Amino acid sequence: MSLRFLFAFLITMVCFSCPLQPSSGEETTLEQMRACRYCRPPFDFINQLKPSASGRQYAPDRKVDLQHLRLDVTPDLKARTVTGQCVLTFTPIARPLRELTLGAVDLNIKEIKANVALAGYELTNEGLEIAFDPPVQPDKQ
Repeated sequence: MSLRFLFAFLITMVCFSCPLQPSSGEETTLEQMRACRYCRPPFDFINQLKPSASGRQYAPDRKVDLQHLRLDVTPDLKARTVTGQCVLTFTPIARPLRELTLGAVDLNIKEIKANVALAGYELTNEGLEIAFDPPVQPDKQ
């Protein structure tokens, strides 16, 4: 039996032998759970989830059908930055598209090009808002 296997077996036994359930009606808190940090369930992300005022959360309505997404990304490890280019091919769903909002949190955008006329774009806290003039018709890409 190798030392690695023995070490892994011992760690597993220690982690899974820790009491995870409260005894006889006690309420469990994170401090009361005496499990090792590798076995403890990730409770932190549950506390960060905040429901909406109505208690329901839905994805936003889709305005476009995404046909193709091409990403060209180059990381710079020394500067801790990433530069890249994104090419989207889409068609509007059912109605002419006047404005498209893309998620672009904490991004610096230098340029936007399109094969249709652009009215402009704006980078907000919510994302990148691209306005088309005239609106893109549902049969166009």
